[in-house]
Amino acid sequence: TKTFIIHNPSLPIQYFMFKFYHCPVIVLFIMMHNFAAVAQTQLEFGLNSYTGPSSAPTTASLSATMLKNTTGKIFDTYLPTITVNATWSDQQYNNVTGLPAGNASGSCFGAQTNLSAKTAASSPVFSALGSISVPAPALFTSAPYGISGTGIDTANNYGFNCFTTSEPLYASASSSNSRYYYSSLTLNFSRPVDNPVLHIAGLGDAEGSLGFSTELELQTTGVVLDKLSGNGVFAVTGNEILNSATTINAISGGISATTGAASGSVRVTGTRITTLVFKVYMRGDGGGSNWSSATHWTGDNWLLGVSMSTPVITGSIFEDANGLEGNPINTIDGTPTNIGGQLFVNLVDHQGNVVLCNPVESDGNYKFQDLLPAAYPANYSIILSNTEGVAGDAAPAPAFPSGWVNTGEFLGAGAGNDGTVNGILPAVILANASAVMSNAVFGIEQLPNTTPKLKTYASNTPGNLYTVPGFTGTDPEQGALGSGSTFMVNTLPIGGTLYYDGIVVTSSQVIGNFISSKLTIDPLDATLTTSFTYSAIDAAGQVDQSPATITLNWSSVLAVNLLDFTLSKSGQTALLQWTTSQQENASYMEIERSDNGNNFASIKRFNATGNSFTVNKYDFTDESPLTDKNFYRLKFVSTNGSIQYSVTKLILFTATGTVFTFPNPVQSQLTLMLSGHWLTGAVNIEVYNQLGQKVLAKQVVHPQQQEHLDLHSLRDALYILKLTARDNTTAFINISVTK
Repeated sequence: TKTFIIHNPSLPIQYFMFKFYHCPVIVLFIMMHNFAAVAQTQLEFGLNSYTGPSSAPTTASLSATMLKNTTGKIFDTYLPTITVNATWSDQQYNNVTGLPAGNASGSCFGAQTNLSAKTAASSPVFSALGSISVPAPALFTSAPYGISGTGIDTANNYGFNCFTTSEPLYASASSSNSRYYYSSLTLNFSRPVDNPVLHIAGLGDAEGSLGFSTELELQTTGVVLDKLSGNGVFAVTGNEILNSATTINAISGGISATTGAASGSVRVTGTRITTLVFKVYMRGDGGGSNWSSATHWTGDNWLLGVSMSTPVITGSIFEDANGLEGNPINTIDGTPTNIGGQLFVNLVDHQGNVVLCNPVESDGNYKFQDLLPAAYPANYSIILSNTEGVAGDAAPAPAFPSGWVNTGEFLGAGAGNDGTVNGILPAVILANASAVMSNAVFGIEQLPNTTPKLKTYASNTPGNLYTVPGFTGTDPEQGALGSGSTFMVNTLPIGGTLYYDGIVVTSSQVIGNFISSKLTIDPLDATLTTSFTYSAIDAAGQVDQSPATITLNWSSVLAVNLLDFTLSKSGQTALLQWTTSQQENASYMEIERSDNGNNFASIKRFNATGNSFTVNKYDFTDESPLTDKNFYRLKFVSTNGSIQYSVTKLILFTATGTVFTFPNPVQSQLTLMLSGHWLTGAVNIEVYNQLGQKVLAKQVVHPQQQEHLDLHSLRDALYILKLTARDNTTAFINISVTK
């Protein structure tokens, strides 16, 4: 605020400008027209930050507590406490007239200009930022890396009320266009902080036509001053905070001001800051000769506030279609997702307990804020899961909706991963109460699907190679998979040899850049049907956990003229129907069934008519088909004992039973939960590495609902767990070993 005094009406207008503590009308105007909301994660000075003596000039140290600004006007306690202590030292001017004994130094708190006596007037030692020089809220910035000109409400944000008196310069008739060193001002933080923001209000005042201003010069090394916002004369140059006006007065003008008092915000860029030391100067603009008068007690009244960010951890979840295999390599990126609101991020302490659990937002981003660690540095992990953790409870394991898997995690921008793909991001360390950790990213993606195939050849001619149907599949991220994609051959055909590009294929072999014309089979001379399984592998290196079957049949010329042979479902039964037009020397017919297309057993026998040249229709219902795959064929036996077969038909019946594993990732012992048909007979358990090599095998003759698999001998890596039931039903599960 300011008042104007006409010094001599007969002369050109001269005026004195003085700062007063209160001006309710102007403050109300600022509140109504220039309020800027405070970011909710900021620590700032509010009215209740200070609890010491309220007013009177003093050189004693002051201490204020950082409060959490929750709404812009409401300040809450923040723990652990951060206090800021302000101390004057190295005073160059002592025994200054007009100040109380013991506090009569050139720099002090709680003083203001007195227009009616040659003594200092008292003012609050802790004041609202808008109470000195009428600075607009838009001149200040609360967050060290926030939007310029936002976050400070000058009616509700406070600062230390500082005073630099010009009386010593008046008493010594010092030159009015020079700069004078007054003292040192030290700010001490009770715990290390990062990038605090200083808010300076009202550097500048005037006595008659002489303007003067306090200026600050940072002495602390290892940090840098960066101007965030301020009016036109608020200058931050190197290590100095200056009033750049050639004509100085008591009013803080706007952003384009060229005269007046300097007000604005400056970031002290640095980490683990505990102390800031400034030299304090007074500069005159040379507009007049008198620093004060015989009737006034004069000086520069200015405010110093502080703000900083609370600890914040932010990150994103990406649907990362190529995992860590993209370009550039080892980068977690893609399309942000929360899988329709099914994902949670659990912040976990060093004891494995949940500190905070937040849902991932619809845009794939998440944030932990307002953290309250007991001490710093604070070491956390972040676990991505579709299970919502409970604060204080043991953290849930990483888990994802059906068909989704983790592809990696990393803390930092650009390429990188934490070394273990497991849905856990370790070593998220908050150095202090204003630390901000960003780019805590996770990659996830959907598993590919593999297409089953069935092909019938005219005949099995000894010595011939037969082209196998091309491998195909689909991937939710990549679309169609086929030529040029990657596939794994999980199991090999019985009764034949599979080749790729002329080389024998091995079990669990991975084929990259697949070309269908290179895949062939050489069946044994007696083979009429065989099959094998394969899985699609997507660009992220993820394997379809439900391999598809390729069934191959060869026809032969039968003594019985078979017109047709059909296989269909009737509820949970299999219906076989066939028609013959001629039977010569036929003895009997059998229906054979197999669970793998190679090993057949007779399930029904029919007597033949011997010789017949009429059309005969037959049907048979298998009331108890096998779980999963059922291969059927017709066997014709002549009176001389020769045997001929029909083509093989395949039909599937859904298995009833499940396999669950935990924990995953696993350190040494993996638990398998089995149900349904998995408990009806022996189960073979095999573990393969990413090269398709079998590294572990175990047979459980009499499986129980809970079985255990010892993996202590395996190194940290991703593996494929394969289970095969007595009916050849198979299950594939990706597991991660992490010790």
